Amino acid sequence: MNSQQEQLFEEIMDQKISQEKFLYEGQDENGRWNIIAGLRNYRKYVRAYIDGFSGGRVSNSVFEIVLKEMLEASPRELRPIIVEDRSSEIEKKIADFEAGKIPVYSFRLACKADRELRDAYERFTGLAQLATGR
Repeated sequence: MNSQQEQLFEEIMDQKISQEKFLYEGQDENGRWNIIAGLRNYRKYVRAYIDGFSGGRVSNSVFEIVLKEMLEASPRELRPIIVEDRSSEIEKKIADFEAGKIPVYSFRLACKADRELRDAYERFTGLAQLATGR
């Protein structure tokens, strides 16, 4: 790749990592799965694909092709990071509290122990707007 293509490569790589939040992990030398190894392997394979099959031309499709192939490879080169969605659980707990099914003391203790619950309840009651000075 020439310097112009190298700069484009870095720009697209930054976009892929920041916008899509690169929710994949890969194996490091010790066989442990982590996001740093995933990023390192992804970068290495994209660069190899550009040099070997794309004639040094950088494009968004190259990044997509390599990501797809790494996810489908056997053994797997990348795997998605599973993010647990607790929103329905939190909404139910707030609704139960508002309906009087959960004692105030228990709910306050739960809010102290769980930052997500506390933040969601502050947004629900409008206290979050007061905290930001709006």
